[in-house]
Amino acid sequence: MERTVLLEHLQTARRHADDGRAIIERQKRAIASLAAAGIDTSDAERILQTLEETQTCHLSDMQKILNELDDAGLAVTADPDLSPAPGAGD
Repeated sequence: MERTVLLEHLQTARRHADDGRAIIERQKRAIASLAAAGIDTSDAERILQTLEETQTCHLSDMQKILNELDDAGLAVTADPDLSPAPGAGD
């Protein structure tokens, strides 16, 4: 695949990961608010689990694109943040 296309895909994957990170944090805050109010959080926690699984896919997509760039000798010099969102997989 052409470098320009790969970089566009990488930019999209990074945006998805960044958005996912923010959504996960927002969901965690919502769960904390529900719990503080004594409201059952089980549905919200299931949604959080799905969000974290989706985030893992976003990060995997980023890594695959970076690997493809590297394999083509077109490595990106700036290291992206490929770490999972805090608490992911807990």
